[in-house]
Amino acid sequence: MAEASFVVSQIHCSACAERIETVLSRLAGVRRVSADPQAQTVNVSYNHEAINEPELEEQLDRLGYPVQR
Repeated sequence: MAEASFVVSQIHCSACAERIETVLSRLAGVRRVSADPQAQTVNVSYNHEAINEPELEEQLDRLGYPVQR
């Protein structure tokens, strides 16, 4: 199991966090997603054999929540 943490400044409310959690949790290999609008972070536990960190970042970008680098 791998862990990734992303800084996402576009998370403004609990509805944003819920949308991120719902969509990412449906991806193959994702085990747990926690989005925190106050800290503006997204934490993901995932199976690195099924999905990788760049794919998670890409999905966040598609949702309109670009990862800060």
